Amino acid sequence: MLCVVTPNGAAIRSIRTLCGLSLRRLAQLIGRDPGYLSRIEAEQRGAADETLRDIAKALKVPLAAITRELPRDQE
Repeated sequence: MLCVVTPNGAAIRSIRTLCGLSLRRLAQLIGRDPGYLSRIEAEQRGAADETLRDIAKALKVPLAAITRELPRDQE
């Protein structure tokens, strides 16, 4: 079965908070708008692979810590 990787917004928010980073600061670190990042955390929008890698790098966690795999028919 083919899967699609999607952001796990709750994980991103939790790890960001544990790291002591504000939404605005993480957005600055990855070169994105805070509103865009907020929508990713709220799971109102997806994110490109590159953006997810940038978030993981800024949070110093593996990509798997901030994503989930869903069967393609559930995306």
